[in-house]
Amino acid sequence: MKKQFITGILVFVFSFGLAYAGKEKQVSKEVRDSFFKEFFQAEEVHWEILDNYIRVSFKMNDQPLTALYYQDGELIAVMRHILSDHLPMSLFLLLKKDYRNFWITDLVEVNSQNNASYLVSLESEDRDIMLKSDMEVGWEIFLVEKHKNTGLH
Repeated sequence: MKKQFITGILVFVFSFGLAYAGKEKQVSKEVRDSFFKEFFQAEEVHWEILDNYIRVSFKMNDQPLTALYYQDGELIAVMRHILSDHLPMSLFLLLKKDYRNFWITDLVEVNSQNNASYLVSLESEDRDIMLKSDMEVGWEIFLVEKHKNTGLH
């Protein structure tokens, strides 16, 4: 259940986090200490304070990453954008088989509590879908499909 909660938070923050970013608050010492202990080689660090979470965008080894923290400094997850050929082969093949009429618009690897999961946004001519996988059951629809206004009546 906690894994589903974390995935829900990540999708929300990943998709809508900027709308809640605040500049008037300060990032706590606990969060900063935790971040720099874990990511001491981080560069180009950018902090965003959300309602109940801190989102940190940064680069490490020239790779853009995002970390999500609770206000008390506990690391929730680390996210990075990847290409489809970096997916585990079983997920890659399922995606190509079951969603061959879609193209990938975004693909994120989420590492939380030593577990990797994946979020993928797919688009076709008439709909968008977000799928998630925690490697246990393949891909499952995470967000309800949205139908685009195609202009057809």
